[in-house]
Amino acid sequence: MWGLMGPLSAQTDSFFIFGNWRDTFRVAMSNPIYPSGGLDSRRSYLGGQPVVIQGYRAGMDLGPVGAYVGYYHCPYTRVDSQSEYRYRYLSLSLDYRLHQSWRWQLWSTAQVGFGGYKQQDLQGQVLQQGRLLPVEASVLASVRFARYFGVTGGLGARIAGGTYFSGPIYTYGFKIYGSTLWNDLKKECPECIPRALRTNGQ
Repeated sequence: MWGLMGPLSAQTDSFFIFGNWRDTFRVAMSNPIYPSGGLDSRRSYLGGQPVVIQGYRAGMDLGPVGAYVGYYHCPYTRVDSQSEYRYRYLSLSLDYRLHQSWRWQLWSTAQVGFGGYKQQDLQGQVLQQGRLLPVEASVLASVRFARYFGVTGGLGARIAGGTYFSGPIYTYGFKIYGSTLWNDLKKECPECIPRALRTNGQ
């Protein structure tokens, strides 16, 4: 479930679609930085069996671009070999906004991870273990149905050579628009925000 309570992302009336990526990153670096994060789980298939890859991520949202660090884990049981797999990894991900308006968003995500996997029998004895280097790419969309809330979904693929961890991914979930909430909080209750986080230092 991608972005359940996240990502907490910036919302403007900007529009970006397949433009010059250098210009996009230049615009991003001139934008205010918003904290962003939340649950970042997704669904997939391993050996024809549906699984959930549970994840959490945190980082920065710069408008058309977002950068994140995440942690993910996935248990998987292979019935044919009577064994269980445990996949765990850290990842770096980059979001690139293709389109953004107040109600709609469309963006792509590229993710590179590093971790490990362990195979054990049903009694818990370790059979083998090794490194895990998953690479993911996906396209996601979201629609806002209230000022702070929306829904999101997407499709993509994951490659992890030498393991059973490669496969398609699909996501859907609930989204909180964190920057809208943050801006409203600064306007309506500035004393609720720690002094160090106030942009004007007041």
